[in-house]
Amino acid sequence: MKYTLTLHEEGKTGDRTPTGPVWIYRVGGMPEGQEAKIQNSGAPDSNDWQILRINGGEKSGGTGNYESAEVALAVLQKDFA
Repeated sequence: MKYTLTLHEEGKTGDRTPTGPVWIYRVGGMPEGQEAKIQNSGAPDSNDWQILRINGGEKSGGTGNYESAEVALAVLQKDFA
């Protein structure tokens, strides 16, 4: 089965202001029982995007060092092509 993954803003940097850059996204469209988040570990000073996977409630460590959330999403999408 093919899944179409999407990014959904979950958190922004700064003092809880809605204007700061996004540092974490929830990934929509994942298979049942699986979740993923894409976060910028270098926020707000650098782009160091990582994929965090949660399968059946178990979290994995962040993987990858991507230049943007979109690049990380494209890599994750390949797992479900």
